[in-house]
Amino acid sequence: MKWSFIIEQKLKAAGLLFGIMVVTVLTSLSMKHAIQDMDQTVTSVYVDRLQPAIDIVYLSENLYIKRLLLDDFLSGRTGLTATDVRQKISQYDAQSQKMVDEFRKTKLAEGEGVQLDGFQKRMADYAQLEHRVLSLHESGQAAAAVQLLYGEGSVIFGRGIRNLHELAHIQAATGREAVDQVHRQAAGGSINAMLLVALALIVGFVIQALIYNSKLVNRPVQNIHLN
Repeated sequence: MKWSFIIEQKLKAAGLLFGIMVVTVLTSLSMKHAIQDMDQTVTSVYVDRLQPAIDIVYLSENLYIKRLLLDDFLSGRTGLTATDVRQKISQYDAQSQKMVDEFRKTKLAEGEGVQLDGFQKRMADYAQLEHRVLSLHESGQAAAAVQLLYGEGSVIFGRGIRNLHELAHIQAATGREAVDQVHRQAAGGSINAMLLVALALIVGFVIQALIYNSKLVNRPVQNIHLN
């Protein structure tokens, strides 16, 4: 009877511990998967959201610098020649094109591709307009050059800036979604951690119960003498 009780208790404990082991393994795998997802999300926030957002600032800055460069040239506030201006404009255009190319390598959100296409078209149109402005100025038609820059040029410039503003709005919206996703993943990780703590406590209780039962079984039986 004593040995059957011991075996029964051991089988119960073994079954319980096996179940705890399975749950622990599954919980650990879930935590590992959650951590990997969090790492990918954080990396994506930097690569696909933060860096392109910085590029948008630089793209906007390049547009304004080129416009100021032409404005200063046409108003005679700079000692640069038309050739110098063309070289500087080409440098800014090359920088902008490189940033757009890098932008396209990221994971584009819905609508970003359309806005990038629109911005590139505005860049190409504005580059042609800049060439026309400089050509008019070189041919002695300074007034026509100014009119072209602040007429048609302002329209194209404004459209390009609006494309960048739309891209910035998309970046902000997708960035918030990514942050919310990280919060959800962190909450799931906290639940798994609490579950592991609970399992550790259960294991401790099981061990204590086994020790207690072992003492009861091994306690010597006292002989009672009846007078």
